[in-house]
Amino acid sequence: MKVIGILWKSALFITLILCLGGLKQVQAQGFRPIVLGEFCWQVLITEDQDGPVTENPIMVRAVLTYLGGKHFTLQGTAEMPNGDRPPVFGGSGMIIGNGLIFTVSIGQEHSLSQWVDMGVAQIRLDLATLSGTIVQTRLDFDRTNREFEQCYGAGTLTFMPCP
Repeated sequence: MKVIGILWKSALFITLILCLGGLKQVQAQGFRPIVLGEFCWQVLITEDQDGPVTENPIMVRAVLTYLGGKHFTLQGTAEMPNGDRPPVFGGSGMIIGNGLIFTVSIGQEHSLSQWVDMGVAQIRLDLATLSGTIVQTRLDFDRTNREFEQCYGAGTLTFMPCP
């Protein structure tokens, strides 16, 4: 068991050295991510795992960063009108055709209940309008009843000025 631990640490160390060497090479070539700014969208979920739904829209606020080529990152949060702890999301995306497509992970530990939600979403934005669609799957856990719930949601994102 001790040999496995030493091998694991050695492999981790070698990987770290290789990554740092790669980062130095990237820095030497002048790579610098460009923060494009804070962007906001109105998100309206129109269907869940049971079918069509009518929900109130929420506002999502995120920072968009350009990494170079066709690659971007997106990190943000949703503003919860009920005072609940907001979900946080982050991920990467790229330009494909006339769209900007992101895959993001989402997490929320609710302050108004014992639920914890974790999921993944695909966000598709039209480059001309920055509006688009979202599709997500989640695995939520109720800490009180010790039960999981699988969730699905889809809807629209409408680009808007940040308040």
